[in-house]
Amino acid sequence: AMDSSGRPHYNFYLLVLAAMVNVSLNLFFVRSIGIMGAAYATLISYVIVSFVGHLLLIQLFNVEIKNVGRYILSTYKQVWFFLKSAVTR
Repeated sequence: AMDSSGRPHYNFYLLVLAAMVNVSLNLFFVRSIGIMGAAYATLISYVIVSFVGHLLLIQLFNVEIKNVGRYILSTYKQVWFFLKSAVTR
């Protein structure tokens, strides 16, 4: 959404944030709990970046997560019925 709206710099900033959070958490978690620490650090950094990205979408485009879920389900439903009708022809 950011790239197609002429705001690719926001994606860049989110990627830089993700890298910084991931490296910082890896330094802490890998030392304390080993290889599983890298997995936890990556998971936490993805959650943080997803949350910040969602906040940006709300601020820039007034996108609500419940609407995104509704549109995804609606699209899957339409694709399902289209494929079902194509197979039964």
